[in-house]
Amino acid sequence: MSLLPKGFGVKSIGFTVSGPMDFSGTFSGTYPYFDIGNLSLRISEIKGSTRKGPFSIGPIGIGPTKGTVNLLKRSVSFPHIRLKSSFLKNIVAAFQMDNGRLTLTARGKETGLIHAASRLKLLQPGWAFKGMDTIEVKAAVDRKGTTAFSAELALKKFHFQNPQETFLGENISLRAHISGRITPAPSTIRAKAELSADGGEVLMDRFYFDLGENAFFAQYNGSYQRLNKHLKLDKLSLGMNKIATAHVTGTLFQAGGQYGGELSLKIPDTPLKAPFHRLIREPFQTEKPALSTVRLEGIVGAEMTLKGNRSHWTTQGVCTWKDGSLFYRDSVYALAGIQLSLPVWLTNGRGEG
Repeated sequence: MSLLPKGFGVKSIGFTVSGPMDFSGTFSGTYPYFDIGNLSLRISEIKGSTRKGPFSIGPIGIGPTKGTVNLLKRSVSFPHIRLKSSFLKNIVAAFQMDNGRLTLTARGKETGLIHAASRLKLLQPGWAFKGMDTIEVKAAVDRKGTTAFSAELALKKFHFQNPQETFLGENISLRAHISGRITPAPSTIRAKAELSADGGEVLMDRFYFDLGENAFFAQYNGSYQRLNKHLKLDKLSLGMNKIATAHVTGTLFQAGGQYGGELSLKIPDTPLKAPFHRLIREPFQTEKPALSTVRLEGIVGAEMTLKGNRSHWTTQGVCTWKDGSLFYRDSVYALAGIQLSLPVWLTNGRGEG
């Protein structure tokens, strides 16, 4: 059987099915139990567009697969659905509907996710990306319309490079996980997310990091209310092992065509020696040779707040340096016992401190 659908779309993305959709299968059984066998679906092409331009996917094949139907329990089950396309590959999905509850799962290894992101124009033009991916996605919708979801992505031997070769990444091991719930109107998304990169090397202009030694991590816990465009950060943590960590909490919102909010930043007490070496002396000592003879030690930290909007904002807080030491030219010149508390207050001129 063939169908010729016109198209469909969601906000910011439009889709058009080009050519027929062909499907076939068998349906047999005795009420209330039925079997669906050899179900196959083929879509010739899907054309679409995002804010970055048009894209094309196809052909797309689903199956052949088999499933069961129980009309008394109002259940449908397809436990093994294989998806094939030039867009993504090696994807196995499952579909189950039971008494008004819908569950969808998908998983795959070496699916071509980076190629798919490039086709959708989601990656920076001119940059090169490659790697081996593993993905797993699950979504469950209950009878009230609440959706629970989770997704995990792992990239091994991940490489990236910009055209100027000033931003490079080699053999990176990266893992990302997100889980949460979406409740119906007033629509609210609550989520937890984690990202880690604990292997490989990264060069960002003059900054070099060995992620095996200085692993990068990010953690998020918060919620977003779509009706009033309100983002709440219960916790946002960013850091690199043995260098520094920062924690951010607060709220962001959109009102009157402007983004505003109030954020709090905390950098807990951190030994200064490693961040000074990695972020200042090592990157800049070729340009400023005197830096190679400077050594800073002690404990640094900071607490800051930012509130307002783009036209009316204020930042205030304090930066500290405890038990500090500064050594220059093999300790020929030295300062020790430094205790520094530096108040910070900044405004765009119309803010209120």
